[in-house]
Amino acid sequence: MSGDNPFDSANPFNSGAYEANPFADAPGGGHSDGAQDSSYQTATAPPPKTSPSPVPAVNPDPVKQGTVPPTRGPQAYGSTSSDGMGLNALEKREKELERRTSELKRREDALTKGGAVARVKNFPKFYPIVYHSIEDDIPDDKQQTVKMCFYCYLGLVLCLFWNWFSATACMFAMGKTIDWLYACIYLLTGVPGAWYLWYKRIYTACRGDAALTFMFYFVTFSVHCAFCIWAAFGPGILGPKYAFTGLISMIAMFDENGIIGFFYLVGFFLWTAEAIFSTWVMKITYALFRGTGAEGELKAEAAKVAASQIV
Repeated sequence: MSGDNPFDSANPFNSGAYEANPFADAPGGGHSDGAQDSSYQTATAPPPKTSPSPVPAVNPDPVKQGTVPPTRGPQAYGSTSSDGMGLNALEKREKELERRTSELKRREDALTKGGAVARVKNFPKFYPIVYHSIEDDIPDDKQQTVKMCFYCYLGLVLCLFWNWFSATACMFAMGKTIDWLYACIYLLTGVPGAWYLWYKRIYTACRGDAALTFMFYFVTFSVHCAFCIWAAFGPGILGPKYAFTGLISMIAMFDENGIIGFFYLVGFFLWTAEAIFSTWVMKITYALFRGTGAEGELKAEAAKVAASQIV
C-alpha cells in the first residue's frame, strides 16, 4: 500500500533510502545504519540540566589591609558574653543587698527583744539633730518630771527668741546695734547650752539613776534659774540696757518708743513666767532625787572620797 500512496511519489524529498551524513567522520570511511542512528541521537540529544552554581556573597565591608579578620573563638560558642557577665554581676549585687538587709533586720529584732531601741535623730522634727524619746528611755515613774524639765527648756527657747526679736526691732527703730549683738549671743549660746548643761543631765540621771549626774544637773539648773530671774528684771548693769526684755528695760523703752515698749512688755511676762516655772521644776526634781535613793548613794560616794583623801 505504501507504493501505491500518491504522496510518496509526489514528495520530492522522499528518496526511499537513508542517505549517509556527509559530515560524519567514522573510521573505515563509512557509517553503518546502527552507527548513524546512534550518532544522530547523540548529536540531537539536549544537554543535561545542571543546577546553577551558587554565586558567592560579596562582603559589603571588606577587611581593610593590615587588619586581622575576626575569628570565631571560644567566646562565640558556649562562653559567657558581656551581657551575660553584666547580668551575673547584677544578680550577685542584688543577693548581697538582700543579705545585708536581712542582717540589719535581724540585728534590729535582736535589739528590740533585748529592750534596746535604735537611736535615730528625731528632734527637732523640722530638722532632726539629736535623739530624744522620753517614753522609750525614761521609766514610767519619772517621765512626768522629765517632761516638766523639757517644757522648761522649750520655755527658755521661746524667751530667748522673743528677746532677740525685740532687740532686732529696737535696732531697726532706734539703732541699738550693741544691744542686738548681745541678744544674738544669748540666743546662740543659751539654746544649745541649756540642752547639754542641764536638760541632758536630768534626762540621763533619770534614765540610769546616776547620783553624780543629778548633782551636776542641780548646779547648772541653779545657774539657769538665776539667769531667768536676772532677765526678768533686766537691770542693764552687766550689759547693754536693752539686751534683755526685762522690767527695767521695758519701762525705759516705753519712754522712747511705745510700739517697741509693747514688745518688751511681752518679753517681761515671758521671762517672769519662765523664772517661776523653773523654780517649781527645781523643787520637783529635788523631790525625785530624794525619792529615788540617789541622795544616799551620793552621800556614800562623798564619804568614800573624803576617806581616801584622809588616808
